[in-house]
Amino acid sequence: MTHKAFLTAVSLLPSLITFKKGITSFLTLIALNLAYYTVPYAVFGSTLLAMHC
Repeated sequence: MTHKAFLTAVSLLPSLITFKKGITSFLTLIALNLAYYTVPYAVFGSTLLAMHC
């Protein structure tokens, strides 16, 4: 590994970490949105089932 290649790798590392963080937060956002929309339905559904049983 040459000196120049090493410097390039070092300069690319932060952007790679930021990219990974971005994807992680994006996936977390999607998961939270899904939970926000599905949890009320799940609670509602289980309540209805409990009332019918």
